[in-house]
Amino acid sequence: MPQRSPTTHPLSDVFIRAIRPQPAMVEYWDRIQTGLVLRCSLGGTLTWFLRARTADGKRTRPKLGQWPSLSLAQARKAAGAMIVDIGRGSDPVAEKRQSRATRLALASRKTVGEAMEEWQTTRKRDPEKPWSPNHARNVESSVKCHIPDQIKVRALVDMKRADWMNLVRGVAKTAPAAGAHLYTSVSGFLTHADAMGWIENHPLPRGGRRVVAPHVPPRQRVLSDHEWIAIWQASEAEPPKLRVFTRLLLLSLARTSEVASVRMSSIDPTRSLWSLPGFQTKNRNAHFMPLCDLARIELNLVWPLGQREVSDDPYLLSRSGNSSFTGMGKLLLRLKERTEIHDWTWHDLRRTGRTSLTFLGVDERLAEAAINHVALRPSGTRNSIIPVYDVAHNAPFAIEALTTWHEYVADVLAGRLPPDTARERFRNNSPYAIPVIRPSQNPARKKAKPGRKQATLPSLTDPKSQRS
Repeated sequence: MPQRSPTTHPLSDVFIRAIRPQPAMVEYWDRIQTGLVLRCSLGGTLTWFLRARTADGKRTRPKLGQWPSLSLAQARKAAGAMIVDIGRGSDPVAEKRQSRATRLALASRKTVGEAMEEWQTTRKRDPEKPWSPNHARNVESSVKCHIPDQIKVRALVDMKRADWMNLVRGVAKTAPAAGAHLYTSVSGFLTHADAMGWIENHPLPRGGRRVVAPHVPPRQRVLSDHEWIAIWQASEAEPPKLRVFTRLLLLSLARTSEVASVRMSSIDPTRSLWSLPGFQTKNRNAHFMPLCDLARIELNLVWPLGQREVSDDPYLLSRSGNSSFTGMGKLLLRLKERTEIHDWTWHDLRRTGRTSLTFLGVDERLAEAAINHVALRPSGTRNSIIPVYDVAHNAPFAIEALTTWHEYVADVLAGRLPPDTARERFRNNSPYAIPVIRPSQNPARKKAKPGRKQATLPSLTDPKSQRS
């Protein structure tokens, strides 16, 4: 308890400046203004208080401020005004506590939209395991397209299990893959909200995914040589940057986001090498790809490889150079219309190249390095201990495997090898009869990309659809 001084003091500025810290907390009562108290803490901090009684006889001690921010004259004036308010039935301490409780209650009632924005920002900047750029884009797209505004403005604590389940169930009915991705995103968000104390319990049930939004089986579509040749030829009618994007996907076997974000600094024309830093890849491992003659011809359409600008580092395939390439959805639809091959996606080119490496007899480790996959056990499962002890980079393996793929593509396009030569050799060299898998046995799954709205096919005569 603070020690009360024996007598009140005619407080003055000179007296206050002379106050020094005491072994115990001391209060100095003002003789002029009734109830005005100056408290000196053990650390020497001087704080103004008012001691009074409310209309129902309850003691109250509201804080007025600290000296010297609140001078003696100002403290006396504030104390007099507060005594008048207390006489009229006010209780400053109770009102302040109620105001603080109200602010805390409102702050705890985050809306779904606010909480999801904070969750995404936190996960992107996680120092231990941040989201990859591609996953962050998928989550942002899923939230934007499949969570309506009427849910985003609701308080998070008011959302019940039925609300979340009905939301995911509605998306999964029309788009199974997007519904499965939305379930994953919502489950991760609610886990984060539960850990942060935004909600009391995780509302999604155990095993709810199997009932509401089960995972869609992975695609197994592999294009024949005739089909990817048709796609290569159909891209000839596109503007240069769209043509380069299509053909680089086939040659590099990289992901769409990696090709779309190719920058000038990642191309080394002297060594004919394309390098991807770890922050641009899915597994955070740097990746190196050779530039064959076909790739150099394509890149020369958008940037002469002998002319390097040091002042800036633009993106090579976007219109402005300030961001990665966009518009691949409309480009895909136009290529499907020209080739009359409709059951394929961009990622099928990557799977086709990886399968062709097996047809060409490339060792599994080299083939996996070509598409920048993590190390595999002999049984085919991922082994997290291999990268810990084997720190040798896979760049030589990737370059060797991709060089084999580039030579095969060049021979087929130039007519030196008939299409599907690699597949036929693989089947003929096998001691077993391998059935031919037709494209019709690999139907395209519906709504494969999370959060992507159904696009409409633009007219080929529309000039807007032809701009790079």
